Amino acid sequence: MRKSVIGMLFICLAVVSFNTSAALVSTNWKTVGDNLITRDTDSGLEWLDLTETTGLSYNDVSSKFSEGEQFAGWSYASITEVRELLNNAGGSGVYNGAWSAENNGVVIPLLDLWGHTLTYAEEV
Repeated sequence: MRKSVIGMLFICLAVVSFNTSAALVSTNWKTVGDNLITRDTDSGLEWLDLTETTGLSYNDVSSKFSEGEQFAGWSYASITEVRELLNNAGGSGVYNGAWSAENNGVVIPLLDLWGHTLTYAEEV
């Protein structure tokens, strides 16, 4: 299966409107029960929980894609893969470039699967 790391996915999520939820399943990465991967059963792509890259820069993560490194076998998702995930998760395919409350219907459940990396207190 192809794998994708989602370092800054929240930016991509902010530009999509949703209507329903999708076939996303939590599964294990390193140990039984860790549930650190979300599998999109429609595309077969696996998405690493955001919490696994918290505090790491884009370069920090990409420097660990090599064999024997922390994120071996992973890569950054392309915009096409992100759109596919969001459409499979019930997105409408309407990418309007701005955040709206309508996005919460799927964004919040996705964040619940991937893990929240920013709290309101950290934003202000």
